[in-house]
Amino acid sequence: MLQYTASAGAVDIRDNSGKIGATMFYAAYFLGSGSAVQRPVTFFFNGGPGSSSIWLHLGSFGPRRIQTQAPFAALNPPYDLGDNNDSLLDRSDLVFLDQVGTGFSRPQGGADLKSFWGTDPDIDAFGRGIERFLTVYGRWNSPKILFGESYGTARAAGLALRLQRDGVQLNGVILLSSFLNYGRRDTGFDREMVNFIPTFAAVSAYHNRLKTPPSDLLAFLQEVRDWAQGPYSAALAIGQYLPQEKRQQIAEQMAAYTGLPVQFILNCKLRVDPFRYRKELLREQRRSLGRYDARFTGDDEDAQGEEPDGDVSSTGIRGPFTAALHPYLVEELGYRTSLDYRATFYSAMNGGLQWNYDHRGPAGRGAEKTHDNPDPHVPIWSMTSQWRFERTPTSLFIRLTVCTIYRPHFSGPNMTSPTCT
Repeated sequence: MLQYTASAGAVDIRDNSGKIGATMFYAAYFLGSGSAVQRPVTFFFNGGPGSSSIWLHLGSFGPRRIQTQAPFAALNPPYDLGDNNDSLLDRSDLVFLDQVGTGFSRPQGGADLKSFWGTDPDIDAFGRGIERFLTVYGRWNSPKILFGESYGTARAAGLALRLQRDGVQLNGVILLSSFLNYGRRDTGFDREMVNFIPTFAAVSAYHNRLKTPPSDLLAFLQEVRDWAQGPYSAALAIGQYLPQEKRQQIAEQMAAYTGLPVQFILNCKLRVDPFRYRKELLREQRRSLGRYDARFTGDDEDAQGEEPDGDVSSTGIRGPFTAALHPYLVEELGYRTSLDYRATFYSAMNGGLQWNYDHRGPAGRGAEKTHDNPDPHVPIWSMTSQWRFERTPTSLFIRLTVCTIYRPHFSGPNMTSPTCT
């Protein structure tokens, strides 16, 4: 059992004039007494945008983990925290950061949430928060790693450049369930459909919806990937000119790999999005699949709809995480506050405030260009899950290592060793 020092607190987010605009809550874990400043330190954040880091903190990589019944809905309280054998604390000190507006992170000094509720101001807030943490704990010369999940992967990409400009040398960036290009979901782009086919196959195999169950799941999924990248992708590229005989052939093979009805696939013009898949696979049972962890299933009031009524993989674990966090912070970490912890703070909870996705990239807008070159020594490690409906495009970076883990989004049983390429 690892001996470690835990600390919970908040760092001030100051503007260039020194005025405090927000505080950013963190929970940090240091091996031993925390005096080994040459140890790596990894900064974790979930995505949303509008999510705290509770899921990575108590569901994945912190030294303590909530005990759930995943992939089944959680039982009633009380809930237990146990030691986490999958924690990364043996390799790095860990810091879990909450986006401003989530967790215990709040605007201060008259600032409103809107001033932080967007791509660029969010990156800036995390940059200032990390730099303040490095100063407070004397970790500027430590190896430093960013770990982003979902929208947090887009944040990590922008944050890496933001930190580089301030002289914060990173040693690595880890991306979990990457979502780096929101435009890939626009109408007319078929790459997303190709990327999802292996996930459909894995989930359908788990739910026993395949006529021929695979004896070797890994080999089966590689076969599916090859088909999706080859014949399926080529068929989508032909579009309306695809011969009817070939269209039928592709639909039948896709049905064999996914367990979906052939006619349903044809009605979707061979393009089945994840929402329709989650609704269709178990439709005759009036059940749909979870989004973050497709092993979860839930009852749907409307069995005829186009998409699930909700996300059972989220509602099935939110209660235990939130309930267990509060006594943990007070009793084990000694952190007390009058604030309510916001596990998430999406538009339905924050008065309808919408995220501002405007972003000035490295090349700037118009004549506003920068001349920063990417650091050639920062490795990038991307992890995906076969149970989650978000995928990482291949060939993103020259230094990218892509790994597939057979574990859900942020909770569940111990993950197996990843397969990396």
